[in-house]
Amino acid sequence: MMRSTPLFLFLLITLAFSACTNKNNDSLITFHTPFGDMKATLYDQAPGHKANFLKLAKSGAYDSTTWHRVINDFMIQGGDLAEAGMPEKAQKTIPAEFNKALFHQKGAIAAARRGDNINPEKRSSACQFYIVDGVKTSKMELIANMPLINKYLMKYLPEVPGYDSVLYKLNNIYQAKGLEAYNAEIFKLVPMMEKRFDVPMIKKDYPQARIDAYKSIGGVYHLDDEYTVFGQVVQGLAVIDQLAAVKTGKGDRPVEDIHVSISIEELPKAEISRKYGVIYSENGGESVPLSVLKKDYGLDK
Repeated sequence: MMRSTPLFLFLLITLAFSACTNKNNDSLITFHTPFGDMKATLYDQAPGHKANFLKLAKSGAYDSTTWHRVINDFMIQGGDLAEAGMPEKAQKTIPAEFNKALFHQKGAIAAARRGDNINPEKRSSACQFYIVDGVKTSKMELIANMPLINKYLMKYLPEVPGYDSVLYKLNNIYQAKGLEAYNAEIFKLVPMMEKRFDVPMIKKDYPQARIDAYKSIGGVYHLDDEYTVFGQVVQGLAVIDQLAAVKTGKGDRPVEDIHVSISIEELPKAEISRKYGVIYSENGGESVPLSVLKKDYGLDK
């Protein structure tokens, strides 16, 4: 008589095989919009946010929500579950997950939250998210502590011989070449101001990866390390521009409702890497090379 394999053993083998297979897969998210699709992946470095978003999206919770707040050159926001008749879920929060490697470059997906005055721990909304549109930023703006520079500039310039002519020159540069050139000229005075007033903090240390991204594709750098970034659009960056530019009314809400529509595919990581340039590291983290985003946005032409 043939001996049957115990059911529990069969289940253990099946589960073990599934776990092994799933480890080599990742979720590819597609945001469907009237302007085209945006493809995105979520970061393993923000596991709580990733799991939470996938759970809501797969359950269809977002299907009755809209892109309820859009600001051109800033961001598009959606996922308010109160619109879907779930106010109790809309009030829930999850712990922040900050990571220096994750920042608000164009296409970054991040969690909305309440302000610091009532949310000092910077806990994230458990449902609302936004996708960064943003603008390009010069290296000068990123590494210079401009408020402090301006403070000491007003003290320093009167000590410079030909004070009036210096102001005249700065004004001409601003009128002819714009703010970036004006700031660059002022920045030349920083070493002298640091020495004169013994203030070594006029310039800031700033990660090179962020400088490269904000200079080339843009973003919203002042939100970095304040709001949890947990994903990145890897294809369809131009769609964000179009969605962010729609006509809005009170509260930055689009005049015509644009519903959130999301689909999710489980694909081999190797396929996601090949198609969308996502790099998976051995410790489970992943990143999107800037070159991939520049190509998607047509900046490599």
